[in-house]
Amino acid sequence: MKNAFLLSFLITLLFISSSKTVLATTITFIGVGTTLNWASAANWSPSQVPGPGDDVIINNNSSINIGSTYTINSLTLGNSLGTSTPTLIFNYNAGSSGPLTIDSGNLTVGPSATITHTAGTSSIIGIIYINVVSGSADIKGNINVDTKGYAGCKGSGATACSTSYVGGAGHGGTGGQASSLNKLGGSTYDSITQPVDLGSGGGYWLGPPASGGGAIHLNVGGTLTVTSPGSLSANGNSSNSIYGSGGGSGGSIYITTHTLAGNGVISAIGGNATGGASGGAGGGGGGRISVNYTTDISSTTYQIYGGIGDKDINQGSSGTLYKKSNSQSNGDLIIDNSNQTISNRMVASALVNSTISFDTITIQNNGNLE
Repeated sequence: MKNAFLLSFLITLLFISSSKTVLATTITFIGVGTTLNWASAANWSPSQVPGPGDDVIINNNSSINIGSTYTINSLTLGNSLGTSTPTLIFNYNAGSSGPLTIDSGNLTVGPSATITHTAGTSSIIGIIYINVVSGSADIKGNINVDTKGYAGCKGSGATACSTSYVGGAGHGGTGGQASSLNKLGGSTYDSITQPVDLGSGGGYWLGPPASGGGAIHLNVGGTLTVTSPGSLSANGNSSNSIYGSGGGSGGSIYITTHTLAGNGVISAIGGNATGGASGGAGGGGGGRISVNYTTDISSTTYQIYGGIGDKDINQGSSGTLYKKSNSQSNGDLIIDNSNQTISNRMVASALVNSTISFDTITIQNNGNLE
């Protein structure tokens, strides 16, 4: 009997001891330097890599690489005063390898904080995917993957390399055609309703290439609030070659949330084409944005327009904006080229190359759909 009581007592102690090792705690990033690793325990106080149930605070001026999927309770990046400038870099393809999961707390991005990912090459190196399971996301800073897409001449919407006066890259909309040598812009690709791919790089000859925009995927179980000047952006790069190179295409932003709020900007713009003595290179096509929600109380500004072609001609096409509330059967498609002037231009089209149904289709501000 005494032995049984002793055994029970020891098991209870063991359970209490093991439970203490998994209790949630607040873990603060203390690493100092330019680019540091999330996975290094020495960069955190207490000295452990954040895990399930932990509240994570990053409030210094470092850049932090996250290289694999993690689950935590909450993440606070920066502070409400904007006096720190941390940058969290997704250095892995979270779309295929798994998201950063915030299991019950909130995501907070302060006014001077940034989340981004590693730029693509001919393949995807990094993609942002954050899954806020039941909490909310308050974005007063920036989730910014501008120019982080495929490199010049790379991607499914890329145009030719090693030649002057080329078309712009395509993605949600086709790239602008090059008028000087009558070269077509890049084609469209990726899903309208669930876009996850990077924007493509514009064609170029001797100058530096223009890369596409990156990719952002956010799932927020509560409220996603983007407050100006905070933004989500996946814009393509503009060319600065003197030999008539094309603009990169806009990337992708894929949002699912219960409630959408705030007055910030969500953009996937095509890059401009610049350079060339006689002109003619095409602007990059706009990217793809998809927003799925139950309630929308926001005054969000969406930007999906194409880039301007060289010498102010041959602009890229508008990308696609897809919005769907849970009460809709099919959602709404919007094509909007932001009133870019179309006089004397060969305006490309946003192509829908598959069978898909929408509740409404809106084409406005010099948009075009084929």
